[in-house]
Amino acid sequence: MLAAEEIIELELDADWTLLSACNTGWSQASSNEAFPGLGQVFFYAGARSLLLFNWPILSASTRDLMVSVVKNADGSMSRAQGLR
Repeated sequence: MLAAEEIIELELDADWTLLSACNTGWSQASSNEAFPGLGQVFFYAGARSLLLFNWPILSASTRDLMVSVVKNADGSMSRAQGLR
């Protein structure tokens, strides 16, 4: 497990970062930031776009979604189309 301080120091050069765990987009602090909480940390570390979850998710459903998203990320369709 990485702490926020460790994530920020990763110096990512990522077009798209997928955080496929429950509530990865959730933050206790109220914020006007585009990506609060964990998403904000990855954004500051260099992720240019993020896929986060703001709700509890089931492991099997998440696995199926992530496999589908990655398969569709081959450039033949947009990320939004791949998620649909």
